[in-house]
Amino acid sequence: MNKVLPFLVSDLTLDVKVLGKELMRDNSVGYRIELFSNKIPVKYESDGIKRIVSILQPLIEVFNNGSIVVAIDDLDCGMHEYLFGELVKMMCEQAKGQLIFTAHNLRLLEIINKKFLAFTTTDPDNRYVRYKNIAAHNNLRDVYIRDIALSDTIKSAEISYGFRIAGE
Repeated sequence: MNKVLPFLVSDLTLDVKVLGKELMRDNSVGYRIELFSNKIPVKYESDGIKRIVSILQPLIEVFNNGSIVVAIDDLDCGMHEYLFGELVKMMCEQAKGQLIFTAHNLRLLEIINKKFLAFTTTDPDNRYVRYKNIAAHNNLRDVYIRDIALSDTIKSAEISYGFRIAGE
C-alpha cells in the first residue's frame, strides 16, 4: 500500500504501531495496534483519506489481477471530487480486473465511456437506464442534469459504473 498511496495523496504513507499485548477471547495472546499516516493516527485523518485507505487493497488487486472482480457501494463517499475522478480514470485506463461501483459524483460522467454506465432509479418498472444515441461531442454530465430537470425517468437516480479494461 505504501508504494501506491504517495501517488494518490502526495507523500502519504502508513505505519503500524503496536500499542501492547492483549488477551484474546480464545485465551491466545494478540496485539493491540494503531494505524498511523505520516506520524498522525489515521483516526484523525479526513474521511477521504480514511476511505482511500479502507478500499486501497481491493483496488490494488483489481489493478493487477485480471481475474479479480470487486464491487463497492458509494465508492466516492468522502473523497474529493478531483482525486476521485483521477483514481477512476487511472483504473479505467490501466486496471486488469473488473471494478463495479455506485457513486453520486457527476465528474465521472465526463471521464467514463457511456457504454460502461447504468443509472439506477426508484421506478420498479424502469430500474436501470442506459443512455443511447448520445453524440461523442455531447457532455454526458449536461445530458444527465437536463434529464433530471425535464424527465420523471431519472429522478432520484444513482449512478452505477462498471468497467473491464482487459478483453472488453
